[in-house]
Amino acid sequence: MASPQVIDDLEDFVREDGRNVIHQQAGFVQNTLAFSLPMEEDYDVPPASKRLARPVALKKGVGKETRVNVVYGGAGSFGTYDDNAARPEGVGVTVSGANKLPVLVGDTLKFSLSEIELADGSDESTIDKFITTAKAHGSMVGAYLARSIINPIVDEPASDVTAGATTMTVQVVNGYIVGAKYEVRLDSTGALIGTFRVADISIAFDLTAVITFESALTFTIDVSEHSIYLLGQGDSGKRLGSIADATDSTVALYGLNETTQFPAGLSTSIGGAFSNADAKKMHSIIVSQGNVPSHWLTSPHGRDRILNAQQDNVRFIAGDMKHKWDPFNDSAVPEFNGTPVIACPQADDSTIDLGDFDFIEFREHVPYGPRQVSGAGKAEMGKGALLESEDSFSYKLRMHGFYSTVITKRRAFGRLTNVTS
Repeated sequence: MASPQVIDDLEDFVREDGRNVIHQQAGFVQNTLAFSLPMEEDYDVPPASKRLARPVALKKGVGKETRVNVVYGGAGSFGTYDDNAARPEGVGVTVSGANKLPVLVGDTLKFSLSEIELADGSDESTIDKFITTAKAHGSMVGAYLARSIINPIVDEPASDVTAGATTMTVQVVNGYIVGAKYEVRLDSTGALIGTFRVADISIAFDLTAVITFESALTFTIDVSEHSIYLLGQGDSGKRLGSIADATDSTVALYGLNETTQFPAGLSTSIGGAFSNADAKKMHSIIVSQGNVPSHWLTSPHGRDRILNAQQDNVRFIAGDMKHKWDPFNDSAVPEFNGTPVIACPQADDSTIDLGDFDFIEFREHVPYGPRQVSGAGKAEMGKGALLESEDSFSYKLRMHGFYSTVITKRRAFGRLTNVTS
């Protein structure tokens, strides 16, 4: 019989593999955020054109950096003049400085006493539980962060959902995650109406989905007055930042005016099928403003809509086989108008984004990982981070980190919405 509290071998296993499992799983479930692999951590982040599979870079080691410098407009009075005439006085470039504070992301993983105290190195079931839990948590982290970068708001049902309901049907399932918690807020004031947790997602062939709640709603979701957000993202003070914000002409980022200081990117509702003409027009608009779009970003169904619209013109899937080894994809990446089309499961089926992703970065102020009770430093993912619960017979692993999404040029991005087929 195993001796109680013999955790040394298990701890070594979890310390070596646990964080990597979470880290890698967070990358596998989405195609938006480029979580770097361990061997890449000592290298500079490559430009967006080299990040073929995941356009948004993770910028490590930024610490307390919160500054966002935004340049809008030219440098003044360049032109032709008479020789020996007065020299122009000169006009400097207006630099609007602002701050984007880091946002705390966190969770608590729970294990029973027997899974820890009766464990030794030969207890494969316990090791499996740690790995399974780490994978599930990594999937949650990756899906949440990717969705928050794209749009923190998820689809609502077509009609109100009354208190006491146990399910609701949505037209666009992207952004809903089994096990995740969501918040409902009042559009006019941002006041919190309530929260619910998703117990199951059942997707139909017509792409609608039935969302099953963990417990019956205790409030009504009024679709004309409420919006549904990822947990915490409906609060402006805890919002990470997104492409949806960058292309919303009513939203001021970092306290900078959205029309005069930091103009928004373009968002337009198609209200019908994807067309090559609409997409080429968006591409040309962004290029005409001095940008070089690096990626299209949409869902797998959005990618199919782009490809389907090209089938009348080509006899093959547009795109090139990747000539650089990539750890996440080993097939052709489709292109439209010479720009790679990235399909992320967390992007909306009805939305297609285009942009120069060198103007967006995901800042890692404090790496996500377990924390010891004694201080703010990173704990090893092992015994030192396991805390015995005060209210149940269990151990808890407390996880957190600090992150922010920063966009330095809003007009480098465009968004096609309401693309129905």
